[in-house]
Amino acid sequence: MPYPPNIPAPSASLVTYDRATQAYFFEGQTGSQTFTGTTLPTGSVAYALPPNVGHEQGEKDVTFQVDVVGTATTTVVTLLGSLDGVNFYSLGAINGTGGAGMFFLAKLIAPGAKIRFISAYVSAIGSATNATCSMYA
Repeated sequence: MPYPPNIPAPSASLVTYDRATQAYFFEGQTGSQTFTGTTLPTGSVAYALPPNVGHEQGEKDVTFQVDVVGTATTTVVTLLGSLDGVNFYSLGAINGTGGAGMFFLAKLIAPGAKIRFISAYVSAIGSATNATCSMYA
């Protein structure tokens, strides 16, 4: 790890998350996205999660909503996490019935896992017309 640590370059794909708002990782994605190495996929937005406040007992839970248009039997959304906003790693995949639904971070990855930046991308879209993924924390 270099010192000083890697600082994310200014990017429209890296946004500070405002608590209690719905944030969109991608909207109307019509095809699968490519995740190569540790670089954030083109078309996805990463959000910097605010640190916990003193009275919170643990990492806040994040709720994800996946919406699809059309028949979406094989739609898969993969969640990404990062500590530095530069290198992203897979946290797990959302495989809902028909590809759509509400999902919770605490049930998708190890409880207590702390991440600073979060994103998602469509790893498979099947026959759906398009997909949208948003979060709320």
